[in-house]
Amino acid sequence: MPKISSAPEDAFHFKGSFADGWGVVTDAKAVVFQFPPTKEASGNRPAGSQDPPGLYAQLTIQRYIDGDGQKAATQSEEVLLGIQRASRDTGMLDAAHPGDYPDGNLDADPIDKTGELGAEGNTLYAVQDGFQLNDKTKWMSFTASLVERGFKPAVLKRTYFTDLVGLYAFFKTETRKKFRDDMTSDPTVFVVTEIKTFPYEKGAAKPAAKGKAKATATASGKPNGAPAPATTTAPAADASDLDAEQIATAILTDTLAPAKKGALLANDTKLKVEAFMCINKHKPAVPVELKKAVQEQLGDVSWLTATGEALGLLEVTDEGKIQFAS
Repeated sequence: MPKISSAPEDAFHFKGSFADGWGVVTDAKAVVFQFPPTKEASGNRPAGSQDPPGLYAQLTIQRYIDGDGQKAATQSEEVLLGIQRASRDTGMLDAAHPGDYPDGNLDADPIDKTGELGAEGNTLYAVQDGFQLNDKTKWMSFTASLVERGFKPAVLKRTYFTDLVGLYAFFKTETRKKFRDDMTSDPTVFVVTEIKTFPYEKGAAKPAAKGKAKATATASGKPNGAPAPATTTAPAADASDLDAEQIATAILTDTLAPAKKGALLANDTKLKVEAFMCINKHKPAVPVELKKAVQEQLGDVSWLTATGEALGLLEVTDEGKIQFAS
């Protein structure tokens, strides 16, 4: 059986809400989640009642102090946005499930990841023909706010949650008026009120962190979306002061990218191999105790390509090849 870590750094951090402020989406997916039983009675619901599992969009957000790239020294937070409730008749998710585009191929039909508790995917799968998302759900309220702030609707039509990774915005929870008679209180929605970085803008310069020149990555393994521009330089940090993800980012920016300047790699597997080869070449040397963790980080192809594109170091072509910047 797989082992389970009790180290605080490996714990799942779920707050269920994100206090108003700046942040960068570092991971996004569809999940089937069930909230625990209620502790207290509310309205006509007795204590101990529990809703069946529902379909949600799960966003992992790294908090930023401002809109100028100053990352907060806090753990990433998880936010759940409702997409579809279970059927009142069956108690099952029989309209939509998490789906998955195989190998990220958006031209293929998504795979049904089922409606079982814990299922997750990078898109949605329609179980019922003609199924449409309700515009009153928290997820659709969130996407509506994205469009209002200039996000391309064409990108949202794909419902590819990975498209949100790198979104740098001001997130806010707002209260709206009740729209159903059976609602006991005014509902809240999670929205963005300003967008600094649109994640689909490949190679677009991201805001540089104040007093920092190197981008870091969050514990979820996704880029923080606020790396320094390529023209910015700074003294190299002592490797002993960095964690595995920061070292992996430094290897990508300082060792791999310069070595492969202008090169075209056949695929992301080749990219991963080249990244591994740079571990022993990187200066300052990677601490022995962190080498395995650095290898695991660089072995995450999704992180590797997303970070490289966010930093403007490389681009994944339509054919799946890796083109390094000249």
